[in-house]
Amino acid sequence: MKKWFLLAATSALAGMGTAQATQVAEQVKSPSSATPQEQKSAVLHRPWERKVEGEKFSMEMLDSDRLDPAYPGLPLGAVIEAVKKFVREKKGEFESTADYKRRMAAALNEKVVADSSLNDALAFVVSVKKDGAYSVGIGYDFNADTGKVKLYVFPRTRDLNGIGAPDYDINKPSYKGLDQFDLSSKLNSKGRYKGRSTYRGYYRGYYPIEETYTSTMGVAVNRIPFLDIDRGYTQYIKPAFQFTLENAVAAKELPVLKAMIVMQLASPYIAYDYESSDSTPQQIDVTTTDRVFLTGNILGIVFYSGITGEILGRLPASFGLPAARQATNERSAPAAQ
Repeated sequence: MKKWFLLAATSALAGMGTAQATQVAEQVKSPSSATPQEQKSAVLHRPWERKVEGEKFSMEMLDSDRLDPAYPGLPLGAVIEAVKKFVREKKGEFESTADYKRRMAAALNEKVVADSSLNDALAFVVSVKKDGAYSVGIGYDFNADTGKVKLYVFPRTRDLNGIGAPDYDINKPSYKGLDQFDLSSKLNSKGRYKGRSTYRGYYRGYYPIEETYTSTMGVAVNRIPFLDIDRGYTQYIKPAFQFTLENAVAAKELPVLKAMIVMQLASPYIAYDYESSDSTPQQIDVTTTDRVFLTGNILGIVFYSGITGEILGRLPASFGLPAARQATNERSAPAAQ
C-alpha cells in the first residue's frame, strides 16, 4: 500500500468546418520551395476552426499507480464549443438522410481538441476542495484530531430547464434525473444600481439593487451506475474513500488534491439551464446563473495527489487498470463500512 497513507476505501461507491487556405504571393513561397513551417503558416484559420492543442487523454495513463500531476486534462470550454458547433449542423435541403447521418458520424471522429475527437473518452481534471461535494460535487473532509480523510462524490440531480439552447423556442428541451458536476464557474458581472422592486412598492421609486451574473460549465450525465449513494439527502453523504494522514502531510497534500473525471459523450451531447432570482422582501438582490453541460456517461473517476500523482482511489475499483490487475484490485478492495 502507499507509504504515506493508510487507504480504507469505501467500496460501496465501488471545422469542424474546413479551414480555407489563403496564399499571399508576396509572403508565401511556392509549395516546392517553402519550408514546412512556412507552408503551415500559409493556411489561415478563423478562431473557431483552430484545433486546440494539448495532450490527448488515453486510458493507458491510468495503467500504473500514478498519474502525471501536471496533466491538465482537456479544456472544458473548448470541448463545449466544439460540441455546440457539432449539434448546430442541420440536414441540408438537398442532402439525403443517409448522407446526413454519414456526415455527422464523420464529424464525431474529427480531431478537434488536443488531438481528441468527440467520440473519444474525454478526461477533465478538477481540484478537490474542502466541502466541494456541496458545490462542485467532488470534495474532501479532514478531521485534524483523528487524521481521517474522507473523499466524496456527490453529483447534483436538479432538473435542467433547457433555457439557453439555440432551439429552445421551438423544442423547449428539459432534462431530468441527470447526475451533474459543476466543473467551472465564472462571475461575469457584479454591480450595484438603482431599480424598481415589486416587494418594496414598484411605484414608490428606485432602490439599490445588487446584481450578480454567473456562468457555469460542467457535465450532466446519465445516472452513474457505480455510485451507490442516496442522491436526495446531502446530510447523509457517504464517503467514496476514507484513509488517514498525518496532519503535516495532510497540510501539504489536501490543498492540491485532484480528481479526474472520464466521460463518453452521448446524445443530446449538450444541455442548458438558466436560473434567476429576483429581489425579496429581505434583500434587494438579482442573481442570474446560466449553465451549460456536456451529456453522456461517466466511465470512471480517479482521485490522485497533485504533488506526486499517486492514485488514491478509483471509481469503480478497477477503472483504468489493465485486465491482469483488475481482478486483483477488486478482490483486495475492503468491504463497505
